[in-house]
Amino acid sequence: INVLTEKPLTTSMASAKRIISAVKKNKIHFGIIHNYRYEPFRQKAFGLIREGKLGKPFFIRFEYHGWAQYAGAAGYRPYWRSESAFSGGGAVIDNAYHYVYLAEEFMRSPVVKVYARMGTFVKKQDVDDLGVLTFTHANGGISNLQFSWGIHAGGRSATEVHGTKGSLCFGYDNVPLQYFDNGTQRWKKYPIKGDFMTGFHSLFREYLDSLDGKKRFFAGPKLALHTIAIVMAAYKSAKEGRVVSLSELEGK
Repeated sequence: INVLTEKPLTTSMASAKRIISAVKKNKIHFGIIHNYRYEPFRQKAFGLIREGKLGKPFFIRFEYHGWAQYAGAAGYRPYWRSESAFSGGGAVIDNAYHYVYLAEEFMRSPVVKVYARMGTFVKKQDVDDLGVLTFTHANGGISNLQFSWGIHAGGRSATEVHGTKGSLCFGYDNVPLQYFDNGTQRWKKYPIKGDFMTGFHSLFREYLDSLDGKKRFFAGPKLALHTIAIVMAAYKSAKEGRVVSLSELEGK
């Protein structure tokens, strides 16, 4: 059996662990759609980090402040994302989720601790319309994620990765990817071909190639479970007002 599922895996750690247990027991070839990592400009950025252009990454800044979530199918609960019974949460589990797995790959180090604050300030809904998350990575690096569904045009996006030798900035001045070299004090712009849909094409190609063993599919059961654990740790942190270690949820 081959399964490729959308994110998030589920809306609780208990159900996530049951799913992954069933996947392993039945030897299912499983993958989850972490499509943002396959977009061409991010693939280029991963390569630059692997080459050592940034030195040691130590700080990641992701901010996306929008006004609304994507609507679902008009014929069936178009606003299910704003209903906790169906979505499990709001801006954090929906939008911030993608940047959770990106933070780990850019940092080249897993998240080990999470501190978060969330609230519902603008939308009439029972899920968060604002989330601010701070991650501590195993290598000591720090990531900060800010995501909202309640801010109009005044909110600006920010995607930055900073290391000991340089920085990467995404989308500034309509340039997909720029690199700042701390040594030369100069910026370098990278022309990138491809768009958002190119990421899906690359993901599906990798998954299909993994079916016959040509290559490993990146986001398998282990990463699917780990990523939802980080998201659930953020909700637990916001509810309890404390730092949450991933070991509490993953049972390590």
